[in-house]
Formats: sequence, structure tokens, C-alpha cells
Amino acid sequence: MALALGVGLLAGCGPGDPEPTGSGSLTAGSPTPTAVETTPTELVTAVPLPVMPPEMANNDAAGAEAAVRYFVELSDYVLASGDSSQWTAVTDDDCVFCQSIVDSAAEIAAGGWERRGGGLTVTSIVRTELSTVESFYFVDAMVEESAYEFVGPDGEVVESVPDNHGGVTFGVQFTGGAWTLVVAGDTESGETP
Repeated sequence: MALALGVGLLAGCGPGDPEPTGSGSLTAGSPTPTAVETTPTELVTAVPLPVMPPEMANNDAAGAEAAVRYFVELSDYVLASGDSSQWTAVTDDDCVFCQSIVDSAAEIAAGGWERRGGGLTVTSIVRTELSTVESFYFVDAMVEESAYEFVGPDGEVVESVPDNHGGVTFGVQFTGGAWTLVVAGDTESGETP
């Protein structure tokens, strides 16, 4: 079964209601939890956990943009490592895109796959707009995904994905002193949240 990861995975994902239900308990500057052991363990320890930027302490447009950059880095970490513990702490329980990252990470870990190459990067922030919902921002970003492949335990290539890039709209909300990723969708498809 082929995996749809990164930019391609963002297309049309997200709940109808932007009210977060996730814990959102991590804040900028708070200690980062250690990676949870998963199978295979060497994948988790080989990938560095992203650090929250200090701007994420701000409930403003700069904080929202920093949060989006962090969430993209964190999703890349999850897909490369198979460890989704930090991801679930900062994403909304009803976020379809967020759950798809968790599901993909579980499939990667269960298969004992190793990702070679790849990497998600926010290349630019196109627009940041405060919503009518309190402390909720929509952030349009250009996201680039470098080519990668997954290799199984037997050394066989399970999947190859070429370079990819596109516009993504993220919905983030600042509640309880922390940012939560509530929704994400492919800007170019017209299926924005």
C-alpha cells in the first residue's frame, strides 16, 4: 500500500469546527519530552526532535507563523521517526490531517521502514489572517517536500516519492498559553479549511 505523505497528504484535510479539543499542553520554552520508544528503536533515536521557537510564546501573527513552521518540522520528525507522542500533544483531536500523520507513522514503525532522503520545509509564509474565532489564525504557507524513499527491513524500496511543493493553509489557535494545530488543507486545490 502506498503512503501519501507530506504535502500530498494535506489535501482537503480538516474538521468543520475550528474549536480545538486537544491538550495543547506544550508551550515554547517548556521541556521537550524524550522520544518514546517505538519499533524500530534506531529510527526514533536517529532523528532529532524539533525545538519550539521562542516566538511560539506569543499570541499574535508572528506566534502563529512560528507555530506553523514548528508543526511542519514536527510532522516531518514524526514521519521520519515513527514517534508521534509530541505531535498528539500539540494537535487537535478532531484534525483529520493530524490523525493521518499518526496513522502513517504507525504504519512506518510497524513495517520497520526507514525513510531515506525527504524532508518538509516551509519555504515562505504567504498570508496570515486572524479569524473571527478568538486567537485563531489561518496561515497560508508554501511547503516543499524533498524526494525520499522508504526502505523495508530487507533493503527493498517500499515506496519512492519525487520532489513536491505546494500551498497549504493551516488553522492554528492559541489557547491556555500554547498553540494547537486545528486544521490543514491544500490551498491550491481550493479545498481550504
